[in-house]
Amino acid sequence: MSESKKATLALCIPAYNAEKHLPRILGSAKRQLIPFDEILVYDDVSQDATGKVAEAFGAKVIRGEKNLGCTWGRKILAEQTQSDWIHFHDADDDMTERFTTLAHAWMRRTDAPDVVLFNYEWIDQATGKLLGKTRFDKEKAEKDPVLFTLETQVNPFCGLYRKKSFLKAGGPDVDPLVKNYEDAAMHIKLALAGAGYSVEQEVSIINYCVSGSMSRTRAAYLNNISSITTHTRKPFCKYRTLTDLKSSFKQSEYGCGHIPGTRPGCPHGTM
Repeated sequence: MSESKKATLALCIPAYNAEKHLPRILGSAKRQLIPFDEILVYDDVSQDATGKVAEAFGAKVIRGEKNLGCTWGRKILAEQTQSDWIHFHDADDDMTERFTTLAHAWMRRTDAPDVVLFNYEWIDQATGKLLGKTRFDKEKAEKDPVLFTLETQVNPFCGLYRKKSFLKAGGPDVDPLVKNYEDAAMHIKLALAGAGYSVEQEVSIINYCVSGSMSRTRAAYLNNISSITTHTRKPFCKYRTLTDLKSSFKQSEYGCGHIPGTRPGCPHGTM
């Protein structure tokens, strides 16, 4: 790819009452070895100086008129950015200075997938203690994105998305039927739309865990999986065709392994 046609990258941050957190992530964004082409912050009707802080760091601020939540914020940001690729980040998380270097290495590839997941560290916000590191299964992500997204917790803050494919698949899932599980639904929907997945092995994302957060631990996510299995499998099934299900829905921690709605008493609902 010639320099004149170099792919561009946007950092998109949905934020609500984030004036205390934004300086960390926006400061890290400014220290990237390769600058972001755009930095956008969606101010979700904050009651503090979120918008002013973002502007002080040179970010383009998009101000909402009604508090809609971070999923709607991502949707609006994705539609507003002019860049070829999108990286979403939570206002209270962070990144290393090599993130954009790694991202551009993927963006330059002629065989680049539509979604690249970046491994990340979990750090306790209060103590600074390293709680663990996420290691996504690259082989499974590339081989069967649908099964991978059904089996794996994926958060938008660790993703790099080709904007064209992202928007074509519908972008963030704002359907009320998948509220509280919209991140999982979004990645499943992308996979079902044919998006290719891969994994960047080097850790360049830092997820700060806060006590009481739904995503604080793996155990918390597995509790969500129980809820998905018994209550919200049906909303996910709306994205699937019977052919998709027969070819890729397999025995896993997510369910009984048969096609939802094809066995009497199945808790997964109907198609």
